[in-house]
Amino acid sequence: MSADLDLLICQLRDSRAQTRADAARVLAQRPSPLAKKDLMRCLSDVSDPVRYWATAALAGLQDKSLLPVLTGQLEDPSASVRMVAAKAFHDLPYKKAVQPLLKALGDDNENVAEWASRALAKQGVEVLPQLISALGGRSWRRRQAAARTIRRIGPAAMEILVKALNRQDRNLQYWVLQLLGDLKVRSAAPHVVPFLGCKDTDLLRAAIRAAGELGDRDAVPHLIPSLGHPDENVRFEAVRAMSRFGDYSVKQLSDLLSSDRRVLRLSASLSLGAIGDLTLRSVLEKLTSESQELRYWAVRALEKFDNPAIVPLLVNLLDDEEFDVQVAAATALANFQLPPEVTQDLIARLSVDNWRVRKGIAEALQVQTHVPVKLLIDALASPSEDVRFWVTKILPKFGSVDSVRALMARFDDPSWPIRKNAAEGIAAMGDLATHLLLEALERRDTDSNSRYWLTRSLVGNTDPQLLPTLTGLLSDADPSIRRNARDAIALFGDRAVAQLLEVLKNSESRSVREAVAGCIIAARPTDFELLTRMYRFRDPEVNYWISYILGHLGESALPTLSRMAVQGDERERSDALTALEYVPSRETFRICLECLEDEFVSIRRQVVRILGKFRVAEAAPKLIGRLKEADDEYLLSLLEALGRIGGDAALGAILPYLSHERWEVRKAAVLAAGATKDKRALGAMTALLREDSRDLLPFVIEGLGLLQTPAAAEAIAPFVADADQDVQLRAIEALGATGSSQHRARIVPLLASERWEVVREALEALGKLGGPVNVDALRPILNGDDLVLRGVAQRTLKHLLGAEKWQELTQVTIRKTLADPALAHLEAARSLMSAGKNAEALVRLKKSLRLSKRWDSYALLGTLHLEGRDLPKAERAFSKALGLKPGEPHSLSKLAVCHLLAGAPGKAEPLLESLLRDPRCPPEVLSFAKRTLGKLAKS
Repeated sequence: MSADLDLLICQLRDSRAQTRADAARVLAQRPSPLAKKDLMRCLSDVSDPVRYWATAALAGLQDKSLLPVLTGQLEDPSASVRMVAAKAFHDLPYKKAVQPLLKALGDDNENVAEWASRALAKQGVEVLPQLISALGGRSWRRRQAAARTIRRIGPAAMEILVKALNRQDRNLQYWVLQLLGDLKVRSAAPHVVPFLGCKDTDLLRAAIRAAGELGDRDAVPHLIPSLGHPDENVRFEAVRAMSRFGDYSVKQLSDLLSSDRRVLRLSASLSLGAIGDLTLRSVLEKLTSESQELRYWAVRALEKFDNPAIVPLLVNLLDDEEFDVQVAAATALANFQLPPEVTQDLIARLSVDNWRVRKGIAEALQVQTHVPVKLLIDALASPSEDVRFWVTKILPKFGSVDSVRALMARFDDPSWPIRKNAAEGIAAMGDLATHLLLEALERRDTDSNSRYWLTRSLVGNTDPQLLPTLTGLLSDADPSIRRNARDAIALFGDRAVAQLLEVLKNSESRSVREAVAGCIIAARPTDFELLTRMYRFRDPEVNYWISYILGHLGESALPTLSRMAVQGDERERSDALTALEYVPSRETFRICLECLEDEFVSIRRQVVRILGKFRVAEAAPKLIGRLKEADDEYLLSLLEALGRIGGDAALGAILPYLSHERWEVRKAAVLAAGATKDKRALGAMTALLREDSRDLLPFVIEGLGLLQTPAAAEAIAPFVADADQDVQLRAIEALGATGSSQHRARIVPLLASERWEVVREALEALGKLGGPVNVDALRPILNGDDLVLRGVAQRTLKHLLGAEKWQELTQVTIRKTLADPALAHLEAARSLMSAGKNAEALVRLKKSLRLSKRWDSYALLGTLHLEGRDLPKAERAFSKALGLKPGEPHSLSKLAVCHLLAGAPGKAEPLLESLLRDPRCPPEVLSFAKRTLGKLAKS
C-alpha cells in the first residue's frame, strides 16, 4: 500500500467531517479497491458530503459486487447522495437492477430522477414493460419520468407501446398516445385514429396531438369534428394538428368557413392562418363571396399569415361594406409592420364612422415599431376630432421631444378627452418631458387651463427633478393644481418623504401641511426615525402633523410610538399619544394603560381620552379608582371616558357626581350618564329636570337624548316648545336622537316657526324620528327659496318615505323630466316621415326612445321599418309597442301585415280576428281586418 493511499484511509477515519470528505473526494478521483472497506463504512457517516464522495468513490471501482450497496444509496436521505448513486448505475458497463431505478424515477429531486431515467434508457427495450407499467401508476412525477425514459429509448419502443393502447387504463393510454406522437413513427397512425372520437377530453387531446405529429393524411377527416369541440383546449390542439397537414387540409378547412357553427368557422380560420401561404388562393376566393360571414372569417384567416404582401389587401378590406369585416381587417393589420404610405392612409382613416374600426386601426398603429413621428404630429392638426383623439393615444409610444411639444399644444383642444389623452401621454414619456414641463410651468403667462393640464401631465412621471416643483405646487391657490401635485407626489413613494418633511417644517399654511401629510401617508414610508426626528424642532404645529402622519400609518408605526410613549420626555410622550389616537389596537391600549401612571396630569388626560374614545372596558376599574383624587380638569376627562365605556361599574361611579357642588362637574356627569345608554340613569336625570335652576337644563335634555329610550323622550317632549331658545333647540335635537316616532306631532308645527334654526333642527329631528308625515308640511320648504333648508327637507323626506318609496319617486321624476323632450323628438320624427325624410326621422326616434320608452314611439319606429321592408325590425318594434299598450289596434294591424309579408299568415290571422272582437277598433282598421281575413279565407 502506498504512503498516499495509507494516509487517505487514515483520513477516512478522522474525527473531522471535512477531512473525511476531502479524503473520499480524492479517492473518487483515484479509485482504489484497497480503500473499499473504509469507503463502505463511510456510507453510514452523519455528514452528507462524506457519504456523497464515498458513494462516488465506490462507483468508480465498477465492482459488480457493490450493486446492492449502490442500490441502498438510492434511499439515502440526501438528494446529492441519491443523485450520485443513480449516476453510478448509468456509468456501470453491465446490466443493472431495474426496480430501484424505477422507484428513483419518482424522486422529489429532479437530478436523481434524471440520472435514473438515463440509466434505465441505457438498458433499452428490455425495461420497456416495467416503464409502461409505470406510465399507469399513481405518481405523476414517476409517469413523466418514465415517459422521458421511453423517449430516450426511441422508435424501438413503438411496437410495445401500440400493444399497451389496448389496456383499459386511462393514465396509461394518455401517456402512450403522447409518446407515439413524440416518437413520430408513422406506422403508429392507424392505432391513434380510433382515439380521435374519444369522449374523454384528456385522451382526445393526446390523440389529436399524436395525429398531428405523425402527419398521416387519413387522420384529417377524423380531426375535423374536434375543431368544433366545446372544450377550448381540444379545439386548440385540433387547430395545431390541422395546420401540420399543409395544403392537404386546405379544402376541408375552407369549406368550414361557411359552416353554420361559429366555433367551427373560428377554428378553421385559425388553422388556415397557421398553415400560411399555401392556403392563400382558397382564402382569397372566399373574399369574393357575397356572404358577410364568409368574408369575415376569411379575413380572420389572413390575420395569421406571416407575409407582408397581405397588407394592401387588408387595407382595401377597410372599405368593405360590412363593419365586422372592416374591424377584422383593422385587427389583422396589427400583426404586420406597415410601410409609411400605409401608415399615412391608416391615420387618415381614424375618422371613419364606426368607432370599433377606429379603435382597431389605432391599435394597429400602436404596435408598430417604426412610424414617422411627423405623420402623427401633422395629424394632430386634423379638423376631425376622432383623428386627434386617436393620435394622442398613439403618439406617446413614439416618444420624442417633438412629440411632447405637439401633445402640450393639444392642451387648448376644444375636446376634453383629447386634452386628457395628451396629459396622460406626456406623463407616460417620463424624463423626456421633464424639462419642457418645468419650463412651461415657470412661465408667468401660462393660463389656468394649461397649468391644470401641465400639472396633470406630472402624474406618473417620477423623475426626481420634479419633486421641488411638485412640493411647491402644494401651496398653489388652485385646488385642482394642488390635487394634481398630491397625486403626482404619491407615486414617488419613500423618495419624496425627506423633501416633503422640509415643506412641512417651513410652511405656515394649514392646507399645505395637510396636503403634505396626505402625501406622506400615501407613500407608506418605512423610515420612522426620519419622521420622529421632526419632533426635535419643538414646533407644536409640526409636531401635530407628524403625530397625525404616524397615527395614520397604523400598526407599522407602533414600535416607534411605543418607545416614545414609554421612554421619551414629556413632549415626546404627548406627541406619541397624539398619534396613538388614530391607531385602535391592543398594543395601543397596553401602552395607554402603562402611561396611566404618568407623573404629568396632561399626559394622563390624553391617555384617558384615548381609552374613552376606543371604549376600552378593562380600563374602567382603573379610571374609577382615580375619580376621588382627580383635580378639576382630570375629573371631567375621567367622567367623559367612563360614559363612553359604560357598564354597571361606570354608571355607578358617575351617578353620585350628578349632585356635585360644581356646575361643570354636574354637566360632565349628566352627559356621561346619558352616554352610557343605560336606562337605569333615567330616574336620577329626570329628577334634575324638576330643579329650579335652569343653568344645567340644556345639558340634562342632551343627556336624556343620548339614552335613546321612550321614557327619556317623554321627559324631553314638553321642552320642544320652551321659550328659552337654547333649551328648545337642545330639546328638538334630543327628541330626534331618541327615535321615538310617537312624538312627531310635537315637531311638525315647528316647521312653521319664524326662527330659521328651529326649522332646521325640526327638519333634522323629523328625519330621525321617521314614520308617516303629511308631506304638505314640508312642501313650503321644498318649494321655498332657502337652499339650505330645501336640502335638509329633501334629506328628511327621503328618510320619511324610506329607500323603496324614494326610489319610486325618483323614477317618476325622471320620467316626467324626460317626457317632454321625448315627445318633441317623436313629433319631429312624424313630421320628417311625412316629408319623406325617413333617415332623419329614424335618428329622432332613437333619441326619443333613449329618453322615454313610449308605445307610440315604438309604433312609429315599426311603421318606419315596415316602409323600408325591414320586417324583423318592424316586428320587434310593434311587439314592444303592444307590450306597453296591449291590444292597440293600429299596432296590431301593422304587426299582422309584417307576418303576412314574411309569409306567415298563420301568425297574422289571430291578430286580425282579435281586431274584429275589439269594440274600440277604428272603422278603417276594422275594415282592413275584414277584407284581409276574407282574402285569406279564399286563398
